[in-house]
Amino acid sequence: MEEKVEYSPAEILSNEDALLRGVLRAAEDIKGQTRLIRVKRPGANGEPEVRFEFGVRGLTDQELDELQQRYMEYDRTRSGIMIPDMSKQHAAKQRSMEIYAATVDEDRARLWDSKKLQEALLSPGEWKDLDNARRGAAVVDHVLYAGEKADIIDVVEKIGNVETRQLAKN
Repeated sequence: MEEKVEYSPAEILSNEDALLRGVLRAAEDIKGQTRLIRVKRPGANGEPEVRFEFGVRGLTDQELDELQQRYMEYDRTRSGIMIPDMSKQHAAKQRSMEIYAATVDEDRARLWDSKKLQEALLSPGEWKDLDNARRGAAVVDHVLYAGEKADIIDVVEKIGNVETRQLAKN
């Protein structure tokens, strides 16, 4: 059994600056850790070729909660409790929005928010009344297969995960 170590208030205060620096660096890491996604499809010779690439970052729990609430419909039970109606879940749209939100700002502007791409891929009825984020997610829908979206979301969810597991073991 491990021995519990207790620190005096003086010891805690003497290490407070280092602790705060570490916490602030960890907060910066949330948006700083990125991965490059390369979308490959079979070329003319049958060999995979990169069609386009973009960077993604991990999403926070708050961002994921907001996306889930945006794409989940809720019903009120007889007792007044709100519960998700799984038959009204818009999972495909939620996945597209997760990719849109996880895409690094520069690439999001270049790809998903590109007016030229939106006009080329989306019919006027599809995007006319949508906000910019939903138009961007609609572009994601038009250019990625479901399996590609699942693979990208797996990458997004794993950003920062390895180090956390290592720390939990120690």
